[in-house]
Amino acid sequence: MLAGLATILHARAAGDATALITPDPAFARGLATLKEAAGFIEDQTNAPSTDWKPNLQLIVGVKAVEGAKQTIYFVQLTTLSPPPTNSLGQPWQPGQRTNDWSWSPTNKTRFITALYPVRVRVFDESGRQLKQGQTPMAWGMLTNGLLDLCRLSLETHRGQTNREGAVAKTDETGKSPKPDPRKNEPLMRATGGGFLWMFGMFGDLQTVPTVADVWGKAQCAIRWPSAWSIAKSFFKGFTIVLMPRTEQVTLVSRNTDAAGPRYRLPVELSSDNRKLSNVEIIVGPAHGAEMLLAGIRSVRARHPTTPKQEFLAQTLAAGSVQEEK
Repeated sequence: MLAGLATILHARAAGDATALITPDPAFARGLATLKEAAGFIEDQTNAPSTDWKPNLQLIVGVKAVEGAKQTIYFVQLTTLSPPPTNSLGQPWQPGQRTNDWSWSPTNKTRFITALYPVRVRVFDESGRQLKQGQTPMAWGMLTNGLLDLCRLSLETHRGQTNREGAVAKTDETGKSPKPDPRKNEPLMRATGGGFLWMFGMFGDLQTVPTVADVWGKAQCAIRWPSAWSIAKSFFKGFTIVLMPRTEQVTLVSRNTDAAGPRYRLPVELSSDNRKLSNVEIIVGPAHGAEMLLAGIRSVRARHPTTPKQEFLAQTLAAGSVQEEK
């Protein structure tokens, strides 16, 4: 009976994750308008590039559901040509962000990412432009860190790979050993690189007033911390923890898919042992404009006690546009 229940729950989770790969129908009309207005060129290359260049564009659909009320936005990210020189008259070079990551007293590493200028535009559900701004965003090796995190997590915790029929690892007793992810250096490096990159990316976007209304809608999927946690914050500060549930990573689609493997990464948002939101991230290989969001295909957050309050951000199109005159 328990085994049957587990199978049903797994199938339901897989179905939910697969739905996050397919564009939400609520985005169809506005997306068509945006692509036509921008002269959008779909990325259909057989030799995907991870090199930075101007005029790459990514279109993200955002849907916030609060009971019977639904709000739709589109966020358009476009890489811009940098100025020939900096403020000192020297040849322009991308800025750099440096993060240190340690998972034990003797295991430490440093990640350095280059920052390039990106234009941010926000549109309503009909494709009408609301706001425009600009921010530096990361581009480089770490932009596939989340994919590595998911791949290595699946192999570490479940002994699986991207191959059909993979056999789980067992010890001499025939049982699957409980792995210690902290002893897996590649996994810990990927965890640090992927999440440090993601924090930086969200931080860059949050500093742009252009997307303030979009972020505001995300609050519908978050439960406010308890009154006691807020009261304590006056004395010792307020801490929100974003914890990747690497042991729960699942493979949504395999290498046989033209888009490559895609993974479901559950993330728990909590404060003072109180769950604030249930978050699911779908991650795939990144190239071209997809590098801006590290191959994130979708992010769905649900209120932990009010399921009808949900926030969805979904990558809808990746390609390029003609340079604006």
